[in-house]
Amino acid sequence: MIEKYMSNNLNNPTYLFHGSPKLLEEIEQRQATDSNHNLENEDYAVFLTSSYLVASAYAFKDKIKQMSDDLPWDFQIGGNARTGEINIVIENVNIDDNLEGYIYVFPFEQDFKHNGNSIQYKCHRNITPIDRIKIKFSDFKEYYIINQNSKHL
Repeated sequence: MIEKYMSNNLNNPTYLFHGSPKLLEEIEQRQATDSNHNLENEDYAVFLTSSYLVASAYAFKDKIKQMSDDLPWDFQIGGNARTGEINIVIENVNIDDNLEGYIYVFPFEQDFKHNGNSIQYKCHRNITPIDRIKIKFSDFKEYYIINQNSKHL
């Protein structure tokens, strides 16, 4: 089943994904801000992606940031639907290979907002996933660029 999610078409998705460190029944809208003041990333919404891999990074991001609070960490997570390029760069962090998170799966719906070549979508209502998948960092780290200064615990 995971293979069908991994091969989701970024341009014309069947599924959209949301990553979280928490096990949730429903994904609720939240106010998001962006440190670079990119207005596309600032909204009161549920943020979704057409990339299963990008959702995986968000499933781990908050826990890794918490474990790396004393370090000058950096995350760069994104992709381009036009080129199919996915970039996940994690720098200067402490990482536990046994770290777990969740990917939530949703069927694509017409009311999800999308701009340009982005793989990001927004939903302006709470939504219930059709699938919840528990994932482990060690199963995904091969897909990320992890800076050599990162410390594996």
